[in-house]
Amino acid sequence: MECVGTEANGGLATYGEPDCDYETARDFVVAQAFLMNDLKKYMEQLDYSPDRWSFEDLINDFEVWWDDPNGEEWYDLAKFYFDGHELKEGNKNETI
Repeated sequence: MECVGTEANGGLATYGEPDCDYETARDFVVAQAFLMNDLKKYMEQLDYSPDRWSFEDLINDFEVWWDDPNGEEWYDLAKFYFDGHELKEGNKNETI
């Protein structure tokens, strides 16, 4: 499914299909860490706040989800933390 989300740098990007900016939801979510260039801010963005979660918790979750790059968990992270949502035929002009 083709989706659009807001990148950490404020731009819009598509993800979830081979012809998108990011082929998978996982690629989109992980790329935001590189765009932010601040692991602490990235963890906070994903609601892995330091008072409740450790870096190892984030890595462990990513490891469990890794083999399913278009799994629900990746889409949920994109949806809840990067304004991700599915593009329908009627709103494809919303993208870049």
